[in-house]
Amino acid sequence: MATGRVLGSACVVVARDIADDKPLPLEPVGATEADLRAALARGEAAAGTVLARRTGIKPGDEVAVEVFGRTTKVKIAALVVDYTSGGSSIHVRRDAASRLFGLSAADILLVTANSGGAAGLREPLAEIADQHKMLLRSFSDVQSFIDAIVSGVVGSLWAILGLGFVVGSLGVANTVTMNVLEKRRTLGLLRTVGMTGRQVTRMVVLESLLLGVSGALIGLLGGLVTAVFIQLASQPLLGHPIRASFRPGVVAANLVAAIAVTAIAAWIPARRSARLDLLEAMASD
Repeated sequence: MATGRVLGSACVVVARDIADDKPLPLEPVGATEADLRAALARGEAAAGTVLARRTGIKPGDEVAVEVFGRTTKVKIAALVVDYTSGGSSIHVRRDAASRLFGLSAADILLVTANSGGAAGLREPLAEIADQHKMLLRSFSDVQSFIDAIVSGVVGSLWAILGLGFVVGSLGVANTVTMNVLEKRRTLGLLRTVGMTGRQVTRMVVLESLLLGVSGALIGLLGGLVTAVFIQLASQPLLGHPIRASFRPGVVAANLVAAIAVTAIAAWIPARRSARLDLLEAMASD
């Protein structure tokens, strides 16, 4: 594996052995596995979808790839879904990489154990790794490392969601409270014409709930539209479509919590205003 440049963009050239009796370790886009395998055997290359999006590479193009200061023409046989270096990768067979770019040394060795034989290989592989100053990692180790990173990202997103809800709740509470306080004169007038304090409180809370439900529905629609735009904008960046998921439970919980915050934020000042002296309430601006 070596870093290089193609059409002014950085890339990683991945040279690997591809056994004829093993599944192809690449997922082609718009091509069959047999066609891609035959093209790689002819010395052609496969480009990652992200790199193709970034540079405009298409299957059948012959591009100049610079590796170790040497520029070599390589034909792109197909595009593949790959996450090496963010998808900015070019894949070739190891024999073709040696001929085209002078890549002969192996940086990564993949050892596939038979079913139930992984535990017995760990000790001898660890000895070999110590002798040659190599780093040994099992698939479970790599998977655990990636899971930890993903869990951290997911946890951060949940924290951002919670922080956004808290900030939004404070804004809603402040707006509703100010709205009720500014209506103290009107509430006092309603009390003078015969409405009870409980009726005034109920009216104010109901009005705030209607406003809260309207705002929550508008926010939900705006969030869904924003999510669709983010998904569409991410496809050119990632090079492949991403799957969006809708969680009704999370949406329902946020709606209920937003309505509850609105009701509480309206009930407290409304109850206080309903208990004010009528003359004081009528005299307020």
